[in-house]
Amino acid sequence: MKRYWYSAAILFLIVFFGSWAARSTGLYNSLWYTDLILHSLSGAGFGLVWVALDNGREKRKWFLILGAIGFAALGSVMWEFWEFEGWRITPSHMRFYIPELGDTLGDVASGLFGGLLSGLLMSMGKVHNSDL
Repeated sequence: MKRYWYSAAILFLIVFFGSWAARSTGLYNSLWYTDLILHSLSGAGFGLVWVALDNGREKRKWFLILGAIGFAALGSVMWEFWEFEGWRITPSHMRFYIPELGDTLGDVASGLFGGLLSGLLMSMGKVHNSDL
């Protein structure tokens, strides 16, 4: 199960450095889907964290999938809180992010998609623990 933690950590590092690179290079403004990709990857990372926390105890596949989706939703909402507070606290952050409902809902939906994807892959056995 350690491999799930490592895989989730790698995804979170990709998201962190991807977000930094997108802000530094202006990709958020030039490629509209950059934010959706990063939120989907973070949702997949949160889904893997759920699978690692489950540690193989849950035998019902649907519960594993719902848990991954729920945990990804929690992570996505917490990220959105972080973005909103960063916008309010740091004025320099304002040029990167202006909170809008459509953007927030799209980000949360992307996180849910990533959680769904990781939950489905883990429960269907397409990706085995030895593969991660």
